Amino acid sequence: KEKEFLETVAKDSNGFVVSMYPGYSKYHCCLKNERQNAAEYGVWPFELGMKRWKRAIAAGGTYHLVVDGLRYLQGPFVPDAVRFGSQEVEKLQGLLSDKHPGASHLVYIYS
Repeated sequence: KEKEFLETVAKDSNGFVVSMYPGYSKYHCCLKNERQNAAEYGVWPFELGMKRWKRAIAAGGTYHLVVDGLRYLQGPFVPDAVRFGSQEVEKLQGLLSDKHPGASHLVYIYS
């Protein structure tokens, strides 16, 4: 679905936000109803979120991953968001730097 969206709808838009939750574990099992992540078996949720964000940027949009500058979403319930580790903060700062001019954010990433 994501690939189809990026190849069809996104190319004709004036910007968009992808909100596909990256899941709760690298197994993306049906227990947590993660069918949208089944093709990403073995990819940790944060890494999956970063992949989606980069793909969205490349197509002219962005990705909803960061909650409040300290946590990232895994599913639709915001109180279950996970706190960033120092390596994750570095990856986010790299994505939001000049290396990715299409990246944008509305929150500060605290380290």
